[in-house]
Amino acid sequence: MKNPLGFVRAWQAASPPSVGVQLSENHASAVSIARTKRGMSVKEHVIEAFPPGIIFPGLNNRNILKPGCVIETLSRMLDTLELRSRRIGLVIPDSVAKVSLLRFEELPARNADLEELIRWRIKKSVPFQVKDAQISYVPGAVLPEGGQEYIVTVARRDIIEEYEQVCAEVGAHAGLIDLATFGLATLILPPVTPGVSSVSLGAWLVIHVCGNYSSAAIIQDGNLVFFRNKQIDSEEGLRDLVHQTTMYYEDRLKGNIFSKVVLAGFVIDGNGEREQDLASPKQVLENYFKSPVETIDLIQKVALGNEATRNPRILRELAPPIGLLLRGREKRGFFS
Repeated sequence: MKNPLGFVRAWQAASPPSVGVQLSENHASAVSIARTKRGMSVKEHVIEAFPPGIIFPGLNNRNILKPGCVIETLSRMLDTLELRSRRIGLVIPDSVAKVSLLRFEELPARNADLEELIRWRIKKSVPFQVKDAQISYVPGAVLPEGGQEYIVTVARRDIIEEYEQVCAEVGAHAGLIDLATFGLATLILPPVTPGVSSVSLGAWLVIHVCGNYSSAAIIQDGNLVFFRNKQIDSEEGLRDLVHQTTMYYEDRLKGNIFSKVVLAGFVIDGNGEREQDLASPKQVLENYFKSPVETIDLIQKVALGNEATRNPRILRELAPPIGLLLRGREKRGFFS
């Protein structure tokens, strides 16, 4: 099974990349990490903004509109990091793929049959031919009534190849490609210790605001049980996304209250510039839930070893690629 959208099993047999790269509509970032006596440390990082019209993330359209600009940016960034290896992990926008949670009462004995069954189940839910799809799937929650849920990520193969190609042009191989919110969720979830029963985490709601779109994920006791990505252009749109997600949790998943609500990402001001204090979406969420909302603090998650330690905006910028890299080093989250 070839699955470039995250969860690449080859990482279990080979040392994972030490550099994560993120490409989004507004910027590119790269970060390298290393293990120290204090834990994981950010060695180096670089962030560059894109002018408008370079990348237009989407499920069914050409994404990289000016590949030459992206290639030049990646070349500068990776030269700055002085890579020993050109294997990288790559984070792409959530809106490039569709995420579904499929339930199976019984599973086929062979992986090939399972993949065919998944393709048959999702073929009417994507706006392109399933034969043109790149599909990744991993086990999710075990269902109380029996059966298994699978987290299925689907994207057009040619769109994924756009992102792979700009990396290849600078001599970098994207050995793992993942979605931004998945990388973020991996970072904020506590590590899993093999052989040790994990404490119940309850249900976490993660809201990832990313310029022109937002994603909502519900993680219940370490399992992804809900994911929705939606184009958001106003506070009302964010409020609607939060309300729909909460209603689904209460009505369909029979949940009561979220044990934690976490907000991450960035917003765009009226001039098209990035703002990273998240004051406005944080206020929307706190007004809705009538309780405090957490924003991620990477200082508690990794031992940062450079000026990033003193800059919360940089920390939030690097969160998804750091989470992607940590997945290969520590058993974290619902993708372990």
